Amino acid sequence: MRRVRLAMMRALNTVPASTNCLPQALAARWMLGRRGIEASLYIGTQRDESGLPRVHAWRKVGEEWVTGLCDEERYSLLVPSEGEPV
Repeated sequence: MRRVRLAMMRALNTVPASTNCLPQALAARWMLGRRGIEASLYIGTQRDESGLPRVHAWRKVGEEWVTGLCDEERYSLLVPSEGEPV
Protein backbone atom coordinates (compact mmCIF):
# COMPACT_ATOMS: atom_id res chain seq x y z
CA MET A 1 0.00 0.00 0.00
CA ARG A 2 2.69 2.44 1.00
CA ARG A 3 4.56 1.87 -2.28
CA VAL A 4 1.43 2.53 -4.34
CA ARG A 5 0.67 5.69 -2.37
CA LEU A 6 4.25 6.95 -2.84
CA ALA A 7 4.16 6.14 -6.55
CA MET A 8 0.92 8.10 -6.89
CA MET A 9 2.44 11.13 -5.14
CA ARG A 10 5.56 10.99 -7.34
CA ALA A 11 3.45 10.76 -10.48
CA LEU A 12 1.32 13.76 -9.42
CA ASN A 13 4.48 15.85 -9.01
CA THR A 14 5.41 15.23 -12.67
CA VAL A 15 2.04 16.26 -14.12
CA PRO A 16 2.03 19.94 -15.15
CA ALA A 17 -1.69 20.52 -14.58
CA SER A 18 -3.61 19.70 -11.46
CA THR A 19 -5.08 16.23 -11.48
CA ASN A 20 -8.41 15.79 -9.81
CA CYS A 21 -9.49 13.03 -7.47
CA LEU A 22 -11.30 10.70 -9.88
CA PRO A 23 -8.34 10.06 -12.24
CA GLN A 24 -6.17 9.49 -9.17
CA ALA A 25 -8.62 6.94 -7.78
CA LEU A 26 -8.83 5.16 -11.15
CA ALA A 27 -5.04 5.05 -11.51
CA ALA A 28 -4.75 3.65 -7.99
CA ARG A 29 -7.20 0.87 -8.90
CA TRP A 30 -4.98 -0.13 -11.81
CA MET A 31 -1.81 -0.05 -9.68
CA LEU A 32 -3.40 -2.00 -6.83
CA GLY A 33 -5.04 -4.45 -9.22
CA ARG A 34 -1.65 -5.35 -10.66
CA ARG A 35 -0.67 -6.37 -7.13
CA GLY A 36 -3.88 -8.32 -6.53
CA ILE A 37 -5.15 -5.85 -3.93
CA GLU A 38 -8.86 -4.97 -3.83
CA ALA A 39 -9.66 -1.38 -2.91
CA SER A 40 -12.92 0.40 -2.25
CA LEU A 41 -13.91 3.40 -4.35
CA TYR A 42 -16.04 6.09 -2.73
CA ILE A 43 -17.67 9.01 -4.51
CA GLY A 44 -19.45 11.53 -2.34
CA THR A 45 -20.87 15.03 -2.43
CA GLN A 46 -21.11 17.95 -0.02
CA ARG A 47 -22.04 21.62 -0.29
CA ASP A 48 -19.25 24.20 -0.43
CA GLU A 49 -19.31 27.60 1.32
CA SER A 50 -21.51 29.09 -1.42
CA GLY A 51 -23.97 26.19 -1.31
CA LEU A 52 -22.83 24.58 -4.55
CA PRO A 53 -22.38 20.81 -4.64
CA ARG A 54 -18.81 19.55 -4.50
CA VAL A 55 -18.07 15.99 -5.63
CA HIS A 56 -15.03 14.06 -4.41
CA ALA A 57 -13.65 10.56 -5.04
CA TRP A 58 -11.34 8.60 -2.79
CA ARG A 59 -10.00 5.09 -2.53
CA LYS A 60 -9.23 3.01 0.54
CA VAL A 61 -8.03 -0.49 1.30
CA GLY A 62 -9.83 -1.39 4.49
CA GLU A 63 -9.36 1.70 6.66
CA GLU A 64 -6.10 2.71 4.95
CA TRP A 65 -6.25 5.72 2.62
CA VAL A 66 -4.77 5.38 -0.85
CA THR A 67 -6.03 8.54 -2.61
CA GLY A 68 -8.28 11.51 -1.90
CA LEU A 69 -7.70 11.95 1.84
CA CYS A 70 -10.66 13.93 3.19
CA ASP A 71 -13.05 14.24 6.11
CA GLU A 72 -15.30 11.50 4.74
CA GLU A 73 -18.01 12.04 7.37
CA ARG A 74 -18.78 15.38 5.71
CA TYR A 75 -19.71 13.68 2.41
CA SER A 76 -22.95 11.98 1.40
CA LEU A 77 -21.93 8.88 -0.52
CA LEU A 78 -23.12 8.53 -4.09
CA VAL A 79 -21.09 5.43 -4.85
CA PRO A 80 -20.14 3.30 -1.86
CA SER A 81 -18.00 0.34 -2.82
CA GLU A 82 -16.81 -2.49 -0.62
CA GLY A 83 -13.95 -3.66 -2.80
CA GLU A 84 -13.97 -4.00 -6.54
CA PRO A 85 -12.90 -7.05 -8.50
CA VAL A 86 -9.39 -6.68 -9.86
